[in-house]
Amino acid sequence: MKILFSLFFALIVTSCSNVHYRFREKSSYPVKFTGEPREKREVSFELKREFLLWGLSPKQQEVIVDEEVEKAGYSSLSRLIIYERRTTQDIVLSIITFGFYNPRTIVITGFTE
Repeated sequence: MKILFSLFFALIVTSCSNVHYRFREKSSYPVKFTGEPREKREVSFELKREFLLWGLSPKQQEVIVDEEVEKAGYSSLSRLIIYERRTTQDIVLSIITFGFYNPRTIVITGFTE
């Protein structure tokens, strides 16, 4: 029984979800991986992406990074770091719904003026 529960828990916590990060070709909101000396204030904001059926639907989600920076209210962002994390709330929601609903939290961090 313990092994069955462990396998069930592993199935719920893991998924086949896929997030692609893209940039617009011409953007008035510059986003760079390199540093800018004038940008000294560190900022961070979170996005949520939702998947269904153990991460099988949709097969992939797309995040347009410069659009998300614009929506967050920043005019530029340098030293960009993007990472995904599973919050306690994300895991609990996945467990309660037996993996049918599988949210992801995406954190975007960088420096701005």
